Amino acid sequence: MRDSYFIKFFKYVISIRLTRSDDREKEENDNLRFREQTGENIKIQVDDETPDFLKNSVQDVSSLKVESKTENQRQTSEENTSVKLTQGVTELIDNEVSPSEEEKGNQVKRIRESLLDNKPLVKMFEECAGMIKNLERISPAFESEDSKDLINTIREQLVQAMILSGGKTIDNEKEFNTLCHKCLRGISANDGDKIINTLEPGVTLEERVFVKALVEIAN
Repeated sequence: MRDSYFIKFFKYVISIRLTRSDDREKEENDNLRFREQTGENIKIQVDDETPDFLKNSVQDVSSLKVESKTENQRQTSEENTSVKLTQGVTELIDNEVSPSEEEKGNQVKRIRESLLDNKPLVKMFEECAGMIKNLERISPAFESEDSKDLINTIREQLVQAMILSGGKTIDNEKEFNTLCHKCLRGISANDGDKIINTLEPGVTLEERVFVKALVEIAN
């Protein structure tokens, strides 16, 4: 008996809910037909509210744009600074690598002065030149070919040592010069005479002549 009351009550509640649902649907259909007939714009409302569980995960797009713009400006500024520094270094290198003509002349002058002002180097050239003169002086006293070959070998070694130390040879010149050349004993020559052969090369250190070249001139 008690169960039958529950069943009747349940059916009554269901009938009421169905009746309300039918009434609501009918009302919406009537409103829709009315709007279509009158031409009234139908506005559909969409719930744009973001759910609570998504609010914390939504990113601020505007802040990302600002950060991206700031990063691009920073990179551009760094690139400009790098270009300016590179240009400045290039200019400094160019100035160091490409000296003016006056600076080149001063450098050459300093090199020449340093060679002639190097007292140990000049002393060595003088000692070698003195030994060569002594060899030339005693050479006529030796008649054997072996002795003459030995003297010539020693002279060549002394000249080679001077050349390796910065000297230059006096060789293959066309005109006689009393400051740079000498002839065999018993033969006289004047400046400007034609040289036909160099018998023994001379040696200079810059503009200073240490050993004169032994030459043969035309008759």
